[in-house]
Amino acid sequence: MFKRRLNRFEAIVELDGCEELVHVPNTGRLKELLIPNVRVYLLESKSAKRKTKYSLMFVEKRETNMY
Repeated sequence: MFKRRLNRFEAIVELDGCEELVHVPNTGRLKELLIPNVRVYLLESKSAKRKTKYSLMFVEKRETNMY
């Protein structure tokens, strides 16, 4: 679950009950997608050179009926 965005490239997500720092490859605002407690999908990296173990790849968009 997405928790909060720290800056253009980093976010905090909840993974297996723990907070995890992840890379955000899309530097756009994404304010309509990256909202607290939305489900996100991560891509794991095996590279030891990376600052983060995961990249945020997809966000489940919640549809709401406004009428």
